[in-house]
Amino acid sequence: MDDDSRLITQMAMIKAVNPAIKVLGYRNSIQAYNWMSIVREKLDDPQYADWFLQYRDGIDGATKNSSKYGSNPCNGPAGDNTTKCSKFWHFGLTSFSNPCPGGECDCGAAPCASYEFDHRNASFADWFVSEYVMGKLGMGDKNQDGMYFDDGWVGGQPQEVSPSVIVDAGLTRGDIHDIQCAWQQTFAKAQQAIIDAGGWNWQLFKQTANVITTKTTRSACDSFYRTSCAANSTMQTANLYYLFSGSGGGKWFAPTSPFLDIASFLLVRGPYAWIGYAWSQCWGWNGHKGEYFLRPDEFDYDVGAPLGLCHETEPGSSVWTREWSKATATVDCKTMNATIDLIAN
Repeated sequence: MDDDSRLITQMAMIKAVNPAIKVLGYRNSIQAYNWMSIVREKLDDPQYADWFLQYRDGIDGATKNSSKYGSNPCNGPAGDNTTKCSKFWHFGLTSFSNPCPGGECDCGAAPCASYEFDHRNASFADWFVSEYVMGKLGMGDKNQDGMYFDDGWVGGQPQEVSPSVIVDAGLTRGDIHDIQCAWQQTFAKAQQAIIDAGGWNWQLFKQTANVITTKTTRSACDSFYRTSCAANSTMQTANLYYLFSGSGGGKWFAPTSPFLDIASFLLVRGPYAWIGYAWSQCWGWNGHKGEYFLRPDEFDYDVGAPLGLCHETEPGSSVWTREWSKATATVDCKTMNATIDLIAN
């Protein structure tokens, strides 16, 4: 299996359609997927064993149907008829209905599964940045403009991972602390390497979701704009990513009030800001096959450049406005109505 090469091919296909579009590749920062060749070659090589978390007592007599661990060392994806075991802690891809249509998934010496990087190893950190992120299958490819990092160590627990990893791998509080700190350091180095190469990392966005909707109270609306319109607000100083109202929980959804979203965005955005959707699963999933994501016509409005910060028209009016060189955007917190008035010519 060679999903990392397939990602490169898919990015080239997208660029062929629209060379100007920005395409970000994918990497998981804590889970080691051995269906990616760049991970598999390290997982199968004994000299890199310390790069991955291991079961505290090894395989210890586990079989495909029996194990003393919370996550079976012989556990692979659903539909995989092979019997492979690994001393490296992992969990199978049981959420996919049939990832092995031929009855066998070939991920090398170990079961196809999600393994866990051990960030405490200095040589691993060097490889993570220089090859896993910046190598020829990553930022080194001409069609890749940045990277989306999935998951991380948060609050002493790896995200989106079976909680049994802590006990199965025999991790102490000290181990967890060291792994999380090492992950943070490696993550920061990877982000800097991407920036130095002129790329972008998704996690550098300041994400603002569903702040102003038609159901927002007047007081909450006023409070949001009063804070956001200040010159030192993070809305003005950060790389803002403003999300459409509504939530799909990773699924397709239609924004509940896209015009209000855009007007609010024009009020609070700083020099570096984007508006759009959050992460969503593949098009056609979740019973919405054939339904495309909305791209409002207002995206094509030429509003020019901002002439100042947003402000309340009068103290206590709850009407917030901002002048642009070619438009005026306004949101009324009393009625939650919005306007974008374009200047003729």
